[in-house]
Amino acid sequence: MSLVIVVRPKFDTATAFLFEWTRKLVPTYIDKYPETFKEFKEDASDDRTVQDFVDSAPKEGSLLYIHYDHGVYDKLFGAGKTVVFDESTINKLSGYIVYAFACESAKQLGVKAIQDGVKAYLGYKEIFGFVLSKSNYFGYIAVRPAIMLIEGKTTGEVYKEIKKELKSLVYTFYAEYKKTGSYDVYMAAVWAYKDYKGWTLLGNYNERFILE
Repeated sequence: MSLVIVVRPKFDTATAFLFEWTRKLVPTYIDKYPETFKEFKEDASDDRTVQDFVDSAPKEGSLLYIHYDHGVYDKLFGAGKTVVFDESTINKLSGYIVYAFACESAKQLGVKAIQDGVKAYLGYKEIFGFVLSKSNYFGYIAVRPAIMLIEGKTTGEVYKEIKKELKSLVYTFYAEYKKTGSYDVYMAAVWAYKDYKGWTLLGNYNERFILE
């Protein structure tokens, strides 16, 4: 038995980008495996909706929670910035692998998650930033961990590949900046470096989701 919960609301500019970046997950996985994937969008990402589903879902088997939305150091937000999980409720995800594409949440909430039984927590300790002109590059960075986890890569493999990809982006953007002098490209390099520094894996490096 396997279960993947995907939270990806769309209610402001930032989440609109996330919604578009993650659209490819729908036909490839969410629609293809309806008994395994549960998707929460802007109409169903309030705290009780997600938490009630988690409470009623099986606690055994291979469990993966994927979150695309705003975050702060101790919270994951849903549509309209309702709180989906915080330090008092993250224990509901005990037994899950968590990938949270949410600013700062790995700084404190991720630590609490591991203490409360989450197997591994992939996310960012700092604000994730990007520039519009290079959004396709940053979108790839956002979606790639989810795809790798769904396809059975270990948490350590996911962490290392994304770390490598972000480092490569820093050099790519900086080389382009040296040629063009573009401030936009310079800021892309700056944000790629900050994202590289913020990308974090807490917990077990050898956890693997198995799609059944």
